[in-house]
Amino acid sequence: MILPEFLKGYRKKHSLAQKQIAHTLGITREHYARIEEGIQLPSLSLLKRMAKEFQVTIIYVISDDETVYKNISGLK
Repeated sequence: MILPEFLKGYRKKHSLAQKQIAHTLGITREHYARIEEGIQLPSLSLLKRMAKEFQVTIIYVISDDETVYKNISGLK
């Protein structure tokens, strides 16, 4: 899944504001918004925090390969 798509979908699914997720990740809302809009890429350390917080793998949020989704969803 492409990261901006994942972030926006996750946030809407859980009825969260950008500010709430940004706070959880330890970044500003503006920084989070740029990542969610695909304007800026997160650092590797931020990607690791996102994966841990959202309980997914880094590969899941950055891959656009449907096979990855099927393999990962089969593990849950």
